[in-house]
Amino acid sequence: MTSHIKPLFTETQPEDYLEIVKLTANGLIDNANHTQEGYSWETSPVGQFSLYGGNAGILLFLLNLARATGEIKYKKAVTQATNYIINHWDNGSHNKTYGDVARSEWCFYNGVSGVAFVLTEVAKFTGDEKVKTFAFQLIEETVNAAETTNNGLQWTGDTGIFFDSGIILFLVYAAQVYDKKEWLTVAEKAGKQLLQQAKFLDDYRVKWPNVSATIFGLEHGDEVPNFFYGTSGVSFALAKLYEATNNEQFLNTAIKGANYVESIATQHNSKILVPYSLPNHTNIFYLGLCHGAVGTSRLFYQLYKVTKNVKYKTIFEGIIKGVLSTGAPELHSPGYWNVTCQCCGSAGMGNLFNGAWAETHNHDYLEHGKRVGDQLISESTINNKGTLWYQAWSRTEPWNIKANLGYFDGAAGNAAELLSIYLANNSAFETIRLPDDPYPNEA
Repeated sequence: MTSHIKPLFTETQPEDYLEIVKLTANGLIDNANHTQEGYSWETSPVGQFSLYGGNAGILLFLLNLARATGEIKYKKAVTQATNYIINHWDNGSHNKTYGDVARSEWCFYNGVSGVAFVLTEVAKFTGDEKVKTFAFQLIEETVNAAETTNNGLQWTGDTGIFFDSGIILFLVYAAQVYDKKEWLTVAEKAGKQLLQQAKFLDDYRVKWPNVSATIFGLEHGDEVPNFFYGTSGVSFALAKLYEATNNEQFLNTAIKGANYVESIATQHNSKILVPYSLPNHTNIFYLGLCHGAVGTSRLFYQLYKVTKNVKYKTIFEGIIKGVLSTGAPELHSPGYWNVTCQCCGSAGMGNLFNGAWAETHNHDYLEHGKRVGDQLISESTINNKGTLWYQAWSRTEPWNIKANLGYFDGAAGNAAELLSIYLANNSAFETIRLPDDPYPNEA
């Protein structure tokens, strides 16, 4: 794709990142459905109001931009997008289940708890008590939707971050923000359910069953071990639960899950990557958040954070080296195709590099983040619909090119990462971290 932003004869400057961020935001605002009850955007297959691809994710991007710039236009857009969600909530009728998983409308990326997160952050920024009250109500409904099992609590019974582990992470966050210890208790009980669902392979390793892999076009029974759906994400959630509760059982099981992930990884010298799927796709290595290195690296960062065991820091750094060794973000590979989004592509890599920089202040990570910024700019295009990124969201359908608008699947998330890169290179880094994002929110 051609771009009208990237300078032809000079090196990209931080202001170039901010310019395309604002152009993206302006396009989203100008092309929104403007109603008396607020702004809305096209329906997403994951849910119109979802954080993943819907209105809540676009709102999150606009919120970050309003926080960073203080500009009235973006503050107004935050208010208008928030109003639309609240005015059209209709008892959550817009929320969809995901992957035919019953009761997944409560989950974080596609459902109620993700919307509650964004509205909570809006209320923190604006001080609007009506928004805070609405978000609080959604959290209470999520808590009340949990089902009692013989071992604890669950919502869907699927363990992955996209499902119950994601709700657990959100409740850990919400309990802290609203000072509601009973919500942390619910998260802890749901964590105990995860412990019971673990499959112990030996004294040192555990893994968890994942959602049917047929939703990804794989064989039923195939394992997807990475962040959104697999053992690395569940282990991360348990490590976060340990951080919040000091329950050693959570930490010990998280470590055993990490041991399993390490045992299936491909390692060459100091470079590490984890296969996309077992047993049939061990030679495909996704680099993104969902099924790949960007997501799984968070587990080892979190374990280093809570244990200070240098082994986990070494693995974390090894995964970054693995990503870079493929030639990313500029070069593609079987697990990194023509995709730029936060979920599967280069924008997610920017989150990893900037997160590592925020933690370590290692300038190399900042430079890797700038490479992502340049790549994102070069892949953008501008037309009467705004600033967009045309990509093959599905790896197995490279001919199916679309320009999505959402946070994890399109323009809003890409621009949010460019904003983060701009702030990091402008000595003003501060961002909103999602509950599954363990890196510092300022540097």
